[in-house]
Amino acid sequence: MLLWLLFIFSFQTYTTFMWNPHLAPLFFLILMYLLITLPSEDINIKYLIKILVAGIISGLLLNFHISFGLGVFLASVVYIFITSFFRVIKSKNNLFRRLLYRILALLLFICGFFTTLIPYAVFEFRHDFLQSRALAKTITDAYLYNSASVGQTGLKPLEIISQLFIERTSQLLSIKSEYILPIYFIILGIIIYYYINKRISFSKYEKNLIIYSIVTFITLLLLFISSKNPVWQYHFIGVEIIVLLLLGIALNKWERLRKSISLWVIVFIISSFLPILSPFKTNSLSTSSFANKKFIADKIFQDSDCHPFSVFAYSPAIYAYDFDYLFKWLGEDVYHRIPEQDITKADFVYLIIPKTSETIKDDFINYKTPEKSFTTKDTWPIPDGTIIIKREPINIHRSL
Repeated sequence: MLLWLLFIFSFQTYTTFMWNPHLAPLFFLILMYLLITLPSEDINIKYLIKILVAGIISGLLLNFHISFGLGVFLASVVYIFITSFFRVIKSKNNLFRRLLYRILALLLFICGFFTTLIPYAVFEFRHDFLQSRALAKTITDAYLYNSASVGQTGLKPLEIISQLFIERTSQLLSIKSEYILPIYFIILGIIIYYYINKRISFSKYEKNLIIYSIVTFITLLLLFISSKNPVWQYHFIGVEIIVLLLLGIALNKWERLRKSISLWVIVFIISSFLPILSPFKTNSLSTSSFANKKFIADKIFQDSDCHPFSVFAYSPAIYAYDFDYLFKWLGEDVYHRIPEQDITKADFVYLIIPKTSETIKDDFINYKTPEKSFTTKDTWPIPDGTIIIKREPINIHRSL
């Protein structure tokens, strides 16, 4: 109950912002349950059904969140291989038969995974394998020619490590990121001390969870760092489930920690409800809302002063349908002009960048309006953290 409350109030956008990756935590939680509760005894029908369903869930996870889902699939295969290997080694009788059963179980998991890709395969067959060829080109460009398929660079290795081990935990606990490492060391130190002195012990399922979590962390880290294509913050959606369950083990072993987290959750819940008590005092521009985005669109139309302009809005999902709709609606019905699709015809280029890291912000600016060709003319900060940047071509020939 405590972990559920912590998750719900820390990641409320998962329930209010309909986006495919936001379903990843649910599928990942189900997958973790199925894998860590696999029977350790001889393989039977229950084991085979569980591992087949786990493969299907892993495939669904990939369909909803491809980058994270790929890492989890690889981690699951490694986990099944490791646990199967040690169980076979411990077996003294019928070693060859047990080995075959474990191989069969692993193949069954992989078959379940590829079962979910059947609709994709049918679609590809009917569309001349366009996406498959694009995927093949992405892989060959990355690993044969050491180049990315897009011009953006994404997060740097240290930022990837920070996102994986610190930032998601920081968001889960609603604590500043600089406090996360000390908290890790304190909790781990005490748990290890208790374990060495035999004051606590771990059940079979808790050990499986710890092993699976370590394997998943390592796999995601290696996958994202080795990727030649950009890695963004949203690629880590789902990592919080690992942190949440590991925290659950720590709470179960250390009573003082459980009381401290319980008190923190109560304070957090109360603070979450405080804005509801004074809704009329809230600045409508302090949250990412329709009113906020309409204000941004109006600001750009008014500032452009009848000059042709282009607009680009940064979104981790790549597509910004909300701004596309707003500029088309306001342009046709209110201002009677719409943004230029061809950037070469624009006197100004406006960049809309929600609150994000400096690396991503600079990367987006340089990707859409390279420094050698554009200069910043003005900047407007919005209370919710969004910024509007007005860029002007350096070698503009029009008379403004």
